[in-house]
Amino acid sequence: MKTPLSTHYLRYLFCIGVISSSACSSEIIDDPIGGGKAGEVFSGIDGSGGYVIAGERNMAGVDSPIGEEITGGEIMGGEVMGGEVMGGEVMGGEVMGGEVMGGEVMGGEVMGGEVMGGALPPLDQPAWVTMCQRWRTVQSALEGVLWTGDVNQCIAGDVNEVALSGVVELTNFYRSLADLDPVTGNLESVPALQECALMMQANGRLSHSPPAEWRCYTPEGAQKASRSNIAGSNAIDAIGMYMVDPGNETTMGHRRWIMSIGLESIGVGSASDFSCMEVLHLNRPQGWVAFPSPGPFPIQVSEDRWGRSIDQTGWTFQYDGLSLRDPQVSVTAFDLPDPTGAAVGQGVDCPIEVVTLRPNFGSAAALNLIPQGWTSEVGKRYVVRVEGESESIQYEVDIVDCGLAP
Repeated sequence: MKTPLSTHYLRYLFCIGVISSSACSSEIIDDPIGGGKAGEVFSGIDGSGGYVIAGERNMAGVDSPIGEEITGGEIMGGEVMGGEVMGGEVMGGEVMGGEVMGGEVMGGEVMGGEVMGGALPPLDQPAWVTMCQRWRTVQSALEGVLWTGDVNQCIAGDVNEVALSGVVELTNFYRSLADLDPVTGNLESVPALQECALMMQANGRLSHSPPAEWRCYTPEGAQKASRSNIAGSNAIDAIGMYMVDPGNETTMGHRRWIMSIGLESIGVGSASDFSCMEVLHLNRPQGWVAFPSPGPFPIQVSEDRWGRSIDQTGWTFQYDGLSLRDPQVSVTAFDLPDPTGAAVGQGVDCPIEVVTLRPNFGSAAALNLIPQGWTSEVGKRYVVRVEGESESIQYEVDIVDCGLAP
């Protein structure tokens, strides 16, 4: 979890932004509604949330929860604005903005692609080794999903415990990249989440609001569908899909829920080809999270099993309680410094399209930084700078290959 830069200068191993560079600076594109079509999702990822009860139609494979729960019920449509939802107040903290008073941004600047002050810090090799060791451990422990349910008899069934624990461990690996607290698995929610997955499997489609006419419908499963990321794949494969998040250009909601600062537990239900992951919560500590995350970032997690990449869907920056109105964002690439931290000189501007994402999908606000004509490379350091009216945040991502780790 990253705290506001106003109180101390945040430098991490990520991509520094060049504010003065026209090649890397971009205007914000405000897309509050999105371009989906109302209706049920017949296949693929559904990027619905806030405006469409049954989801926006796209064809990619997963769906993030609609709205957020407030005291007295769930928001099934409509957007949280300024802390109130059509007469109901969001409980549990601030939704938008807030200003951090005091403090001074310390450190250097990136001017015209050049790091001022001499040198970038070298790659954190111990962190690289530790991270890659954990990645290998998690991957080696993953086991295929074994589902005991039956669509013909509407039996929700169970999933092998090793697979369920693997989903939690894989989720926590992604969260650890951003220094987020680990989540626990909520076993009490599993039966209803299995009913959620069964409904999707039986009907061959995704919906946050499955109708009572669906095969194998249960009210408990439908309630979980409204609170979950849902995917047209088993629960293990869904994690990588959620993190790449294709088809959700206006929300990137699946990734944002998984990387939400306040997320404390998840529930998982899975059939052979569909799954539900309960993530909805209202806990919103102040701070920011980036993905790709600051520090050594493994190229192995930049794609899902179908070859779709975060360079195609975008790099996200999500935040709660920060004052970043009308931010300017930029990205600059450098070769990784040698172990002495020798000066790297001029960086290369990385053009991006900056999209303001719809609010309240795991964070009050978020930006999507979509690479234009470039892809992340092993051995490069990407420096990102987010410049608001009263706050500036800079972080650095080092793209590494866990296959080359010592």
